[in-house]
Amino acid sequence: MNNRPMYWRSVCGLVLAGFLAFLFQNSALAIPPPSSNAASRVANPPWVDTETTPNGEPRTAVRILPEGGVAAVAVGGDDCHTATVTSILAGPPGTPTTVTINGDSTGVTSPECDPSLGSPIWWEAFEIDKCANVVIDFCGNSPRLSPSFVILATQCAGDGSSCGGYVSQNDFSRGLCPGEGTNGNATIFYDELPAGTYYYPIIADGNTNDPGPYVMHISVEECSGACLGCLGACCDTVAESCTDAVDQADCADANEQWYPRGDCCAVECRAAGPEYLAQDVELLSRVSIEDFTAAQGGNDVWGFQTALGRKYALIGLISGTGIVDITDPRNPTIVAQVPDSKSTWSDMKYYRGYGYNVNESGGGVQVIDLTKVDQGMVTLLAPAAGGMQTAHNVALDPIRGFLYPCGTDIAQGFMVFDLADPSNPLPVGVYHDVYVHDLQIQAYDSCPLPARAGQPCELAFCFAGSVDFRIVDVTDKSAITTVSTLTYPELSYCHQGWLSPDGRYVYMNDELDEQFGAVSQTRTYVIDVQNVLAPSMAGSYSHPGCWIDHNLMTRGSRVYNAHYAAGLRVLDVTNPTVPNEVAFFDTHPEDNVQDFVGAWGIYAELPRVILISDMERGLFTLCDEPDRSIPSFTVDRNPGYATVPVAFHAASSTTCDPARSLTLYEWDFDYNGSLFAADATGLAVNHTYADMGTYVAALRITDDLGAKEIITLELTVGPPIPAVSAWGLWILTLLLATAGVTLIRRGRARTAQ
Repeated sequence: MNNRPMYWRSVCGLVLAGFLAFLFQNSALAIPPPSSNAASRVANPPWVDTETTPNGEPRTAVRILPEGGVAAVAVGGDDCHTATVTSILAGPPGTPTTVTINGDSTGVTSPECDPSLGSPIWWEAFEIDKCANVVIDFCGNSPRLSPSFVILATQCAGDGSSCGGYVSQNDFSRGLCPGEGTNGNATIFYDELPAGTYYYPIIADGNTNDPGPYVMHISVEECSGACLGCLGACCDTVAESCTDAVDQADCADANEQWYPRGDCCAVECRAAGPEYLAQDVELLSRVSIEDFTAAQGGNDVWGFQTALGRKYALIGLISGTGIVDITDPRNPTIVAQVPDSKSTWSDMKYYRGYGYNVNESGGGVQVIDLTKVDQGMVTLLAPAAGGMQTAHNVALDPIRGFLYPCGTDIAQGFMVFDLADPSNPLPVGVYHDVYVHDLQIQAYDSCPLPARAGQPCELAFCFAGSVDFRIVDVTDKSAITTVSTLTYPELSYCHQGWLSPDGRYVYMNDELDEQFGAVSQTRTYVIDVQNVLAPSMAGSYSHPGCWIDHNLMTRGSRVYNAHYAAGLRVLDVTNPTVPNEVAFFDTHPEDNVQDFVGAWGIYAELPRVILISDMERGLFTLCDEPDRSIPSFTVDRNPGYATVPVAFHAASSTTCDPARSLTLYEWDFDYNGSLFAADATGLAVNHTYADMGTYVAALRITDDLGAKEIITLELTVGPPIPAVSAWGLWILTLLLATAGVTLIRRGRARTAQ
């Protein structure tokens, strides 16, 4: 999903959803890949008997100390703040201190700081006295282990600030808990944790994690070497204020560069560069996180084009939403930055001149007026009505004009907002059946549902985390119903997907099948949805590695994947059920670790360019198929007026391969979609439309090897501006002069009185 502070509210929602994706690097604590210290992990912690308190408290913890120390008892809590913290003195390398906790979450009610999914959370807490390797075994028939159990929180909500820090596991394995049988539980390894207090969430979501008894074993052993997770002396403890900041001067080696990561606990020197590994993908430009104001990291991305032909990217930032002009893809310009509630997770969409942003920290559906963005004006309007405060994601139906925030605090599934007035979205529907992590809406003129055959309808293709993939009928916003569901053997966290252009298939990424060991290589799934009543698995593609996958989008015969540490991965789906990788661009060149760093979001619906949002490195504008060029042009007015010239400019066109050049620009001012008839040539031309109407203007560019590309823009031409004759101008001037003299005389008369 960077070592930055995050709002506790955000993580709680993610814990409830089982979504790990972005906790790990967007934290106040950096956990690097396993180092030499990891070799001393406790593979089989020495489990011991446990006790219960005399007064029958729901859970107790008894410290078992192989190498001395003090025993302690701790009681978990329905509220993070009320969980008693067990102090654990780390045992020496190879001889860990082990604590066993007997717990029972029956009766848990509190959703802690984020009720967005309505799932209660129970908490266990412990503190360690020094840098240590920690192993947690969570055992219980109910609740079972779920994706939420691979994180640790370093701060309860509201402890000294509005945000908390989170760390993820360095390794994860399924196994048999003693006496429990095969029940989906696991052993979780945390390497090189700095000294400090940690909170472990236990959720009850009513699906796979019902309240009930469990046993936890926590083993702690001192790191055998330097605590690399602390990044040097800057981060001795979790709670340290970090005044001893690393700055550029500390990177004394001429071959190193400074990489700020949000706070001094997360600053490091790395090898100079980066040089991006790529195959058949060219880098056009990059806008770094540091180019934005007080941004602490990036998340999702979207794009849009205005009536004048200008192109923009919306990039989610922990501090808000960045609006970037990418009309000239090699020379992007930041237009504005709209603040939000500082969430690690945000998502945005664009519809008819307005942007919509949601996040997991608060603020509801932000409405951003982008109708004058071409003039550099961006305005934040009042949030959408309905009382919704948080959402994990948001989808758009651009055909019917509806917005679908999902994983909200009002409905764990999704809400529906009517965009009849794009500046004022109004809530018109909710879906409560199951938590929905992401979704795509498809509008049909002739519905594939037998009950609505031949009628218009809208279906939601939903990615429901650890539960399933499902298709939902959203035609009647007041009576939304589930049509069908699909599970599959590797199901770990059905995260996100996108329909093929013909609507026959859904390409889908499961975010946690790699971490849960369900697959040995990163996998993209192909779902056949031709029969919406019975979707089925039709194929898959195993990538050449085992990193974590995230978001994807289709365009033509290609699937564009944002795969965290592995960056952009491009699949050819000419054979739709047998994808094949044909290109990639690694935005995270350090490694392809199985971690939540690097490429988060993907947008591929702008002509010939691909947008990638990278959590640490910002906005990438890329192009695949380097042998092709990127046509682009703008106009000075749209709508225009008959008899008034329209200025056309093609200077933003470029080649994908920087070694090639453009040699010819041709214009067809009334393109019929098939036969290009050149009306003019040149980089910048003017054209006057004699009649009112709607026209399609087309630009055709030719490069130095003779390759041609065409792009179009729809223009609206209104009635002519009424002409004013010379006599008319003389009469108008006389009338204005007369009026002016009259006003002056009246003013003098009043003064005389």
